Amino acid sequence: MRISFKEVIEKGFSRNEELNKGNTKLNFTKIQHTVLRCCGVVIAKLLLYTPITANQVTVLGTIVLFLSAGLFSAGTFWYSLTAIILLFVAECIDYADGVVARCRKTSTRIQSMYLALLYHHSEFTLHYLGIGVGVFINTGNPIYILAGGITAFFTMMAGMASTLKKAALFKANYEKEKVTEHKKKKFSMFKLGMLVLNIPRKWVFVILIIAFTINRLDIFVLFYAVYEPLRVIAYMTKNHLLLKKIEEKINQ
Repeated sequence: MRISFKEVIEKGFSRNEELNKGNTKLNFTKIQHTVLRCCGVVIAKLLLYTPITANQVTVLGTIVLFLSAGLFSAGTFWYSLTAIILLFVAECIDYADGVVARCRKTSTRIQSMYLALLYHHSEFTLHYLGIGVGVFINTGNPIYILAGGITAFFTMMAGMASTLKKAALFKANYEKEKVTEHKKKKFSMFKLGMLVLNIPRKWVFVILIIAFTINRLDIFVLFYAVYEPLRVIAYMTKNHLLLKKIEEKINQ
């Protein structure tokens, strides 16, 4: 497909501007998204020379993600380094699929949403388990497989809880704008606590790189085996209270 790199950049960052609309604060999440989106735009430009569709790009990213998780389970330095590189590539591909869709004007909302959910629910879920297996191979201690399994399970539960919340609101025909407005008004008391609790989740890739660099993936997997259940319990409690308040408002 013939399209200039400037147009690809505009298509890529139009979504970034939409997501950051009204948010002028510079934070780690915004920096992370900008870096990944820059890489995603470059990948999208290369993919536009091929017949690969946006949905196929998402599937490719998911395959790379699975391969990355599998390499962690080998437990060796070079396999783990390759796994981290592939994880970064998968994240960049995740940003490229939307750019390809917008450039080709071939967005398939239902299919792309399903594939995106498959990717994001698999993201880090399998990696925790893979890292646990890799540390077990190096140490012979089965506690690391258990820790990886616990973390993977609760990460999967967090993704499922998020999807179920959206499904419940969709079934109730409750608009996203109302949910956001209601959330801001009624749950400001949770904001600081959830903000602090989400830091290890938002920084997980950076923490993973640090743990790998200092050769302490064992501490990494044990820490998240404790942290992830606490985060999920807090998140599900928050969702329960939010849905309860919304239902009370609907029934008024």
